[in-house]
Amino acid sequence: MTLRNKLAFSFLAIGILFAVQVFITIQSNNHLAELVEEAVDKNQMAIADLNNLNTELQKLRRYEKEYFIYIGDAIKKRHYEYEWKTSFQAVNDMLERMLENRSELFSEADRKMFQQWQKAVDFYGAEFARIIDHYKDMRLFGEKAEQARAMHSVDANSMIADGKNRLSEVIKGISAMSAQRTEYSHHIIEEMEETFNIVKWVSVASSVLTVIIAIFLVIRVPGALISAIHQMTGHAERLAAGDYSQAINKVGISELDDLAGSLEKIRLKALQRR
Repeated sequence: MTLRNKLAFSFLAIGILFAVQVFITIQSNNHLAELVEEAVDKNQMAIADLNNLNTELQKLRRYEKEYFIYIGDAIKKRHYEYEWKTSFQAVNDMLERMLENRSELFSEADRKMFQQWQKAVDFYGAEFARIIDHYKDMRLFGEKAEQARAMHSVDANSMIADGKNRLSEVIKGISAMSAQRTEYSHHIIEEMEETFNIVKWVSVASSVLTVIIAIFLVIRVPGALISAIHQMTGHAERLAAGDYSQAINKVGISELDDLAGSLEKIRLKALQRR
């Protein structure tokens, strides 16, 4: 093998290692970008939407309870009726956006679940609207309102019991879906850490191999070349001194093997003339 080929092979090995490292790094970065988009841009936004919906449903239940507490007080009843309707509209708007899924945050299975939630919310809303209609003409004030509150609060709670149960199932479903999304985020984070570790160890291994090859080039190639040159110099000096007794062998470097062959021919001719 020629000296040029040895150097070319060594540099080719370094180039291949570098190319492999670059390829793995690019692929890993692309994978990490996809994981980040899924975990942060999509999953966390979906969790935020679910948490906002859950918060609004909790407000809805609170206004419902306040309405029942003050069902005998015309002024306060009207206030909490307004708050309840506002919150109920916000819940419906959120569910509508989640069903449209324009940002593609949710799966088809999620959307089917949203449809069930929407039916439950609509049923609850119809039940509460029936209560509002039932007590709309109650306009008690002061002591009479206080006396009527306890009696009518129990009756109203009983009338909406089925709707409240369905709404409670929706709240549980939201909490469960949010917990699943959170667990999935943790899984993605673990996968990202594993990918980082792979990139790190590939980089370390590639760097170590590159250093080993570089050390080989620095020590082995020049050392072999210098040793071969010393051998040729020694043969040439012996021939010049008239010593033709030692055969001149090839040294394994093509460029110097040609020189060794020429010197050997000179030695043999000199022996023949003798």
